[in-house]
Amino acid sequence: MTIPGAVQGGAGCVVLCPPAPGAPPYDRASVAAALAAAGIAVLAPDVPDLEDEVAERGIAVATAHWVAELAVALGSARPAEPVLLVAHGAGGPMLPALGFSQRAARRSVCGYVLVDGTLPRHGIAPDWPDAPVVALVSTSASDEVRAEALQARLRGWEVVEDADVPAAVVAVARR
Repeated sequence: MTIPGAVQGGAGCVVLCPPAPGAPPYDRASVAAALAAAGIAVLAPDVPDLEDEVAERGIAVATAHWVAELAVALGSARPAEPVLLVAHGAGGPMLPALGFSQRAARRSVCGYVLVDGTLPRHGIAPDWPDAPVVALVSTSASDEVRAEALQARLRGWEVVEDADVPAAVVAVARR
C-alpha cells in the first residue's frame, strides 16, 4: 500500500517493514494512518509467509529471503526518495542488509527507525549505519527492549522512550 504526499524537507517515503520471520504481527496500520494524515508518503509492503521456510531451512535463510522480498517490493514500488526504513522488533537486525540493498539500487536512505527493536549486532556491518538511527521505545516495551535502548544510546543513536509510536515516526519522518 502506498499513500502519496511527501512532506518537503523530510523523508520522501516512509517504508514500514512487515514483521520479521518468526516475529508476531504488530500494528503497522496505525502508524501508516498517522503518516498519511500528516501528508507523508508511506509504503507498507508485505512479504510471503516465511514460517514454513523457518521450519525447513532455519531463521537465517528466512531472514535473508525477507530482506530480498522487501528489496524487490521497493524496487517495484519505486518510492519517493529518500526513504526512511522502519522496522519493529526482530526486524531491526536486518536493517543494515535492507539499507545496503537500497544503496545497491541507487535509492537514498535518510534514516532508520527501530520500534521496540532488537539492534543490529555491532561489527556485523562495519560501515553501517549510513544514515541516522532512532530507537523508539513504546510505553509497553519489555525490559529486554529497554536494555536494547541503552545499547542504542551507547552507540550514539537517538532514543525516544515511552513514545507514542505513530506520532514519533511522523516526527522523525518530518526531519
